Amino acid sequence: MVFHESLPLRLTIDSGAECNLISLPVAKFTQAKIEKTTYTAVQADGRTPLLIIGETRLVVTRGDIEMYLDALVVETLEVDVLAGMLFLEINDECLQPGRSEISVQHKTFMYKQRWTDGKMSPVRRAHIELLRAPPSSSIV
Repeated sequence: MVFHESLPLRLTIDSGAECNLISLPVAKFTQAKIEKTTYTAVQADGRTPLLIIGETRLVVTRGDIEMYLDALVVETLEVDVLAGMLFLEINDECLQPGRSEISVQHKTFMYKQRWTDGKMSPVRRAHIELLRAPPSSSIV
């Protein structure tokens, strides 16, 4: 959890993401200034485009630590803020997954793994679809 001014935001770190994203409802909630952008982004499949509304810049805090978030504003997002590698680099952050630690500007914090049915689960939700074509095609 981080804060923009006094507003709480759930920030999800994704070390595999190449950009930072914030959902439009959350950007409006924080009264962030949304500027036009020429950037585009695609989902993890590398092909499906995200609907980019604009971009914004926020300062978020955790205790006495200030962090900078430059994010693309997307219409919908499953989390409040998705913080990718750019966020980690700009704010001098380092993940230590084996110890459930994150270091932010040389201060170390513990984070918790998600628990489901008493077992540790690193996966929040998986969605799989299988599409099959008919075994033969015919021209009419």
